[in-house]
Amino acid sequence: MRFQLTLLACVAFAQGALAQGNSERTVKVSVNNGVISVSPDPANMSKGHNKIVWSLATAGYTFANDGIVIEGNGKEYGDCGKQGSSTTVYVCKKLVHVNLKQYKYDVNLVNASGQRVSLDPRIIND
Repeated sequence: MRFQLTLLACVAFAQGALAQGNSERTVKVSVNNGVISVSPDPANMSKGHNKIVWSLATAGYTFANDGIVIEGNGKEYGDCGKQGSSTTVYVCKKLVHVNLKQYKYDVNLVNASGQRVSLDPRIIND
């Protein structure tokens, strides 16, 4: 009986800890007069979201090589980078879902003149 309870507890923990589902959270990135904004902010991530996709909507800007940097991220988010050869879509996979954890992240863009602009919004796991 003890073994079964331990096994059930392990299964429940694994289900809560691992990122589940095939849904993605999309965040729109815009620039107005040189100032970045993102929508939604914060980006709420449920257990069902398995990745977060930032889509740049303003012409004349591209994601820098370090386009998205998630601070305080142990091993919860990974495989971050530009989507294929796109310079306007940046993706990070959610590897583990930690309930109610908040992350500051940096959005780093470059304009046509090579000037870098940044913003530091948040991700919140529901």
